Amino acid sequence: MSIDLNINDLTIALQQLSKQIEDSKYAGKKEAEKLSEYQNKGTILEFNLTNGGIINGKINWIDNQCLGIDTIDKQSIVLYKHIIAFIQEGKSF
Repeated sequence: MSIDLNINDLTIALQQLSKQIEDSKYAGKKEAEKLSEYQNKGTILEFNLTNGGIINGKINWIDNQCLGIDTIDKQSIVLYKHIIAFIQEGKSF
């Protein structure tokens, strides 16, 4: 009986994990679409970082791990996605 219970628990856990993975893929796709929209429109953004810093600029390029940003003071930087706490539309150049 103990083995059956563990298999049932494992089955439920795998189903929940599978749903979380699918939800994560959907969220990642929506994130990529929004970032591409910002890039295509040349939207000025404020990137609030996990360390408390703030960077203002436009997205120049996007990959899976990071963003290429052209800052308002005309610098080009690479900003890793994991350091971004949140993004909001900012002021124009």
